[in-house]
Amino acid sequence: MTKLIMEPTRDCTGTMVQTIRSPKGGNLTFADLHNYLVRTFGGGVYLAVINANDGELVDKISVVDAYDAGDMERFL
Repeated sequence: MTKLIMEPTRDCTGTMVQTIRSPKGGNLTFADLHNYLVRTFGGGVYLAVINANDGELVDKISVVDAYDAGDMERFL
């Protein structure tokens, strides 16, 4: 079981977002995220945002922002 750290915040639109990271940084997998969200919230549908704005290749994912899909309905 991978230990993850979750920091709830609000983005620039006021929408709740969970920033999820590993304590030592890096090597997050989608399975880690899935299992963490199931253990923490009992499941649900989430949108994972991976920032690739810097245009650089990486060897691991260290931070993911997760939005509850229900919170995104107002943007559709």
